[in-house]
Parts: sequence; structure tokens; C-alpha cells
Amino acid sequence: LAVMYNDESVLENHHLAVAFKLLQIPDCDILSNLSQKQRMSVRKMVIDMVLATDMSKHMSLLADLKTMVETKKVAGSGVLNLDNYNDRIQVLQNMVHCSDLSNPTKPLDIYRLWVDRITEEFFIQGDKERDAGLDISPMCDRSNATTEKSQVGFISYIVHPLWETWAELVYPDAQEILVTLENNRNYYENLIPVSPTDHMELREGSNEDDDFEECVDEVDELIPTLEEDHVVPNTDDLVIEEVTDLEEGLHDSDIPHSKHIKKSKSEEDNVPKSVHDANRVAGQNPFSESEASAKPSEGFTAERTGMSQ
Repeated sequence: LAVMYNDESVLENHHLAVAFKLLQIPDCDILSNLSQKQRMSVRKMVIDMVLATDMSKHMSLLADLKTMVETKKVAGSGVLNLDNYNDRIQVLQNMVHCSDLSNPTKPLDIYRLWVDRITEEFFIQGDKERDAGLDISPMCDRSNATTEKSQVGFISYIVHPLWETWAELVYPDAQEILVTLENNRNYYENLIPVSPTDHMELREGSNEDDDFEECVDEVDELIPTLEEDHVVPNTDDLVIEEVTDLEEGLHDSDIPHSKHIKKSKSEEDNVPKSVHDANRVAGQNPFSESEASAKPSEGFTAERTGMSQ
């Protein structure tokens, strides 16, 4: 068929050809009482209407229909004048196209029956395409197609825009049909499973985890030094500060730059009294110039450094 009709509206052309061939049979000729001119007019109109049902022409047909609706609004009279053949055939084309896409506008019980039938038809087509090594058409793969999502998408992007525009053209005659269509869409929307990710809220710009890891690393580095002095406060209460000068009265060469641990009051109560006494003596009796210039013994320097840390 595709070769016969040159890939152009294959099924539509085939249906037209078979229909008019049947009319050549005397017992099937429903146009027998028409004149030759009337028969030619009917033939042309039927061909134009049926070819318009080709879904590849849906968007252009919808655009022309919207233009007609806007023209009607501009006129202001609310009456659509169909003075020429092009306007008349355009209305007829859209009317047949709406009929072709009318299953979702039917009552829900009837609509569901047709959904099951068309879904199975699509799956059979997909099976044949798979067996023939062809690409499977949209909504025809039974392994991953979802009926609920397919129907919601079909109504939202194809059927509803067409019927909404048609309802404006023939207002108010199609309003009840439009309401039924929207109710059917809501029915299938409610059947779509909710993804778990829809309930997850991710905070953007948060770096709390990075800050926590950096803090843990610094505390882990300092704990061995504290253990050497037998002063190991509770690490949950540690506050790490960068200190450039430990004691105003100490010489820069004696005390190196280091990190200082500031303890809470509860921790200060647990610090050995000897450490407090040593710190108090160091603050009240700074080293003299002669003592600062003298080179202390290696053990004494290590002891002072550990005490300061």
C-alpha cells in the first residue's frame, strides 16, 4: 500500500479508493439519485475530509481552525459566514477530525472499553514491528507503555486542544462534551503512580556536611597532642580557633604559631590544677631578657611547648 500511494496518507487514500470502488457496484451506489455534477462535488468533499484525518496534518488543521475562531471573534456578530468552498470544507474537515478523536469525549464506562481495545491494537502493531526488525511506534511497546500516562498525554496534547477550539467555534453547543473530556483526563491522571522522588526536597547551597567533616579532621589531628599532656577534654565541646599570639609577654622565637583549644567552663573544672598554676605563673612572671636569650634545654622546651598547646 505504501508503494501504491507513494507514502502519502496511505490508509486514508486506501479507504477512499475502496469506498468509491464499492460505489461502482449498482447495489451499493448510494449516490445513484444525484446528478453527475453533484456526484463530483460529493466525491471531492469526501476526499478532502477523509485525507484531513491523517494525524500528520493535525497541527496545521488545528492552526487553521484557531484562525477561523479568531476571525469569528473579530467579526463580533457571533455568526460564522461560510461564503466559499474553502471555509465550508475547513469546518467539515475539523468536524470529521473531531469525530475521529472522539473516544475520550464519551462517558467514562464507554471510553474505558475503547481504551482497552485501542491499547491492545497498538501492542499487536508493536509486536509485528519488533518481529520485522522495525522501530516500535510510540505507545506500541507493551514492555514499557503505560496506559494511564499515554491517555493523559494523548488528551492533553492532541484531543483537548482540538475540542477546546471546536467548542469555541460552535459555542455553546459543545461545552458538555468538553467537560466530559476533562473529567476523563482527571480520572486517568489519578491512576498514575506517584514517584517517590516527588516527596523529596533537596536543599540547595548547603555546605553543612563539608564544614562538619573539616571540623572532625581538625579535632582528630589535635587529640594526639592533647593526650601527650594528659589533658583530653570532651571533643563535642571543642571550639577550634586560630591564634597568632599565645601570650603577649612571650618571645616569638620561644612559642611557635599553633592552634589553640578553647574549653568550656565544665571542662576547665576537669583540667589538672598544675596546668592552671603553670599558666598563672607564666602570665604573672614573664621571662627576663637574659632568660629569653638563653638557649633552654631540649627537654624543657618540649615541656613548655606541650603546656602551651
